[in-house]
Amino acid sequence: MSEIKRLPEAMSGVKDAVSLEAKCSYMRLMKDKVGQQVLNVTMMASWENGVLSLTYHVGKQKQMVSVRLDEVMELLHQASEAFKEAHEGDDVDKKQG
Repeated sequence: MSEIKRLPEAMSGVKDAVSLEAKCSYMRLMKDKVGQQVLNVTMMASWENGVLSLTYHVGKQKQMVSVRLDEVMELLHQASEAFKEAHEGDDVDKKQG
């Protein structure tokens, strides 16, 4: 996993911003076909502004998607709970890697 970095307020505009450089799978859904590629993505999060944002480039065009941080946290929590329920009795530590 990449290193999570704390961003200075002068750069992010908030006191608690963190970022992570990662790879993402970008899919373009077209009528008769699907185009897929792997892109570099910058993920930034802050409780102060309550947002998780993903910034990436498709060709020369910069794009950003932002999601409320509390909704992302709840989604991840529910995914974890669903995984645990689905694998009750299994050796969960081995399945999670």
